[in-house]
Amino acid sequence: MRLYEVDRPKLDVSSLRTPAVMQLNKAMIRAGHEVRIVGGAVRDLVLGKDPKDIDMATDATPDEMMKIFDQAGIRYEPTGLQHGTLTVILDGEPIEITTLRIDKETDGRHAEVEFTRDWKVDAERRDLTFNAMSVDLDGNLYDYFGGVEDLKILNALNLSAMLVHEWMKIFCVFCATSDSRADLLRPIGMQIHWPLSSKKQLA
Repeated sequence: MRLYEVDRPKLDVSSLRTPAVMQLNKAMIRAGHEVRIVGGAVRDLVLGKDPKDIDMATDATPDEMMKIFDQAGIRYEPTGLQHGTLTVILDGEPIEITTLRIDKETDGRHAEVEFTRDWKVDAERRDLTFNAMSVDLDGNLYDYFGGVEDLKILNALNLSAMLVHEWMKIFCVFCATSDSRADLLRPIGMQIHWPLSSKKQLA
């Protein structure tokens, strides 16, 4: 079994440090909370690509975010409060920001959630190791489960992370047993995060 300590190499996030993003970051830090970039932008940064858009996560609850944004005069829309998501609009730039959470019950498509302040606990609910990565606006990469290694495997095989992500969503719905799912991905050597954070080691 592979065991990973938190690995924090530096990534170049200069292209993402726009005035809007930094204004949002400043407001959250002033209130004692943290924000990080998650999702596709992190994958792009790891592979040396220029991210086209960003999603963010925070340890603040939706109510705390709304209070912070109201006090800072930041416009926002409650686009997915049931999952802790608000969309901030700064300088005409929409930025989706979501509270860290635990998926208490899930069928692979929909989940009953509980908010948390623990970044690693939030990472554990994510389906693939490279989707569990996050990076702060100083460029510190948080890779709890070896996502960089798995992403490099995909890149070497000339496979798109987004394609694998979409394939896995279908895969999780139709595969009945963990053994059959593991066997199919064993040649790739990847670790997958299954629903309810039941991680299966596939290497």
